[in-house]
Amino acid sequence: MSIWTHNFRGIEPIDRFKSTLCPINGTQSAVRFAAGHTGAEVLESLAKHNVVAVTGANPDVGVIGWLTGGGHGPISTTYGMGADNLLEATIVTPQGDVLVTNPCKNSDLFSAIRGGGGGTYGVVLEAVVKTFASPKTTSHMLLLALVSPNTTNEFWDLMGYIHSEMQHLKEGGIQGYYGIVGPPSVPTLSFYWSLYLYNKPNGTVERLLAPIEKKLKEQADLFVYGSNTTTTNTFWDIYSTSFENGRVATQGSAYGSRLMSPESLANANVTAKVLAQIGPSNDAKKPNVSHVLLIYL
Repeated sequence: MSIWTHNFRGIEPIDRFKSTLCPINGTQSAVRFAAGHTGAEVLESLAKHNVVAVTGANPDVGVIGWLTGGGHGPISTTYGMGADNLLEATIVTPQGDVLVTNPCKNSDLFSAIRGGGGGTYGVVLEAVVKTFASPKTTSHMLLLALVSPNTTNEFWDLMGYIHSEMQHLKEGGIQGYYGIVGPPSVPTLSFYWSLYLYNKPNGTVERLLAPIEKKLKEQADLFVYGSNTTTTNTFWDIYSTSFENGRVATQGSAYGSRLMSPESLANANVTAKVLAQIGPSNDAKKPNVSHVLLIYL
């Protein structure tokens, strides 16, 4: 049996939320939303109040399924995973009971749905999550590709170097998604990222990425690349124009998601060797996997 919750509607910003029966001092800015809403719908509603909640990168993903699966998004390094931001949820159990769950009421069930999957323990009707003041947002988009398919070793050496810079980027506040992809999706081995920086002075992205930019210029005979930097006053201004719904059944690539600490990527040589083994190749006849990772710790 499946239950379609699409028509469960309602988004309510809450200036001062306090969990039911929780003897906790103070209140939290929050939003209550019903199970039928997508992440984009929640963000668009909150933008009218100049606040933001942690949601996924894909606009048409339902928030409840994303949230109860753990869920990460483009502001997770700053504000936490989806599960970190859940304050309260209302659930219908298989026995037909309607329960309010939070750290102080039905806490075992509350803990279970913070990553254990909402449908595993019951049907989540609505949830309350933290909200935050919408940050000034800078995005940086990069796409690079091998000029020749015969320089595979040089490509992986560059990947190792870029990964060794991840700790430096994270410490500077950069976060986001990147991927490595090969034929047949693209002509040669390629790398792309969408990175974001919040409430930082103008020029911060350029300063943090200067070493990588220098490396690319030194190897201009091996790689072709392009980049773009955009700054907006709010997160919604970037999200509403930059994020698109994921493609379904349009190509033969499989996507994997990893949460890796920047420290684990510090050794450029080791990372290059590992990625060369598990990553895509220039051989279009082989199955090629795009490894999509989130810079998050």
